[in-house]
Amino acid sequence: FKALGVNLTLPSAYSLFKKDDQNKLWFQRETKKGSVNFLTYTLPIISQQITLEKANLIIKSAIDKAREIKINPIMVVLLDHRGAIKACTGEDGISSLRFQIAHGKANGAFQMGMGSRALFNRAEQQAYFINAVNALTDGALVAVPGGVLIKDKNNNVVGSLGISGDTSDNDEIAAVAGIEAAGYKADVCLLYTSDAA
Repeated sequence: FKALGVNLTLPSAYSLFKKDDQNKLWFQRETKKGSVNFLTYTLPIISQQITLEKANLIIKSAIDKAREIKINPIMVVLLDHRGAIKACTGEDGISSLRFQIAHGKANGAFQMGMGSRALFNRAEQQAYFINAVNALTDGALVAVPGGVLIKDKNNNVVGSLGISGDTSDNDEIAAVAGIEAAGYKADVCLLYTSDAA
C-alpha cells in the first residue's frame, strides 16, 4: 500500500477487494464456514499544495483579468497552505500601502476560513469581534472584499489570494478569475451566519 502513500499492516488472510469512490479501501477474507468478512480503511485526503508555478499562474491570470476589465493597477498576494506568502506581484503604478492591504485581505480570509467579503458582512453586524480579531493579528486583517480562499478539487483550503488596487468588488473579480484560471475553486464565502464563531 506504499504506492497509495499508506503504511498499513493487515491481519493475515485479508486481501484487497476494492477501492470505492469515497476514498475507502475494502479488504476481504473468507472464513472457514465460507462466509466473507470485510475490513475497511479510509485513505487520508492529502490536499495538493500550490506550487510556485501555479502561484505565479494565479497571479498572472488575476493581473490579466484586471487589464481586461481596465481597472487600476493591482497588488496581488498569494498565501500557501500554511498562511505564508508564496508569491506576490505589484503592477507598475501601485501605491506603497497596497501590499499590506492585499496581504491583510488574504490573511484575514485564510486565518478566519472565510472570504474577506464574509468578514466585511460580519464587521457590519459585529464590529467589536472583527476589531478584536484584527488586534490578534497585529492589524494584518482587512475586512473588505478582495480576499478569496483557494480550494482544491476536494474542497480543501490550500491557500488564499488577496488583491488591492481598485474597488473591493473589482479586486475580488480579478482574484476569482486568477484562481479559477489555474484550476482551483475560488471561495468568496458570500454569506456570514451568526452561528459562526
